[in-house]
Amino acid sequence: MTSYVRHGNATLLAVASWATVNLTVSMHVDLSALGIGVSGASALAPAMDGVQPHATFPVVGGKMTMPVEANGGWLLVLSANTDGSQ
Repeated sequence: MTSYVRHGNATLLAVASWATVNLTVSMHVDLSALGIGVSGASALAPAMDGVQPHATFPVVGGKMTMPVEANGGWLLVLSANTDGSQ
């Protein structure tokens, strides 16, 4: 995973897997270190043709879980806004 942080605004997360099977990935995100409020935080995967469908993953208590397809991944915008806007 790689992150690009705009402290107090939003963070772009790049999550990738080279596994040959589909996975469920769980991670802990330190929202306070990113300057993002704990309540209402979510990770938005914007739709990108040929890359990923639109999806939203809630972040509850700093924990986030998502499916990751074999040899796949996600580009996620983590923010306190449920629509991912900055």
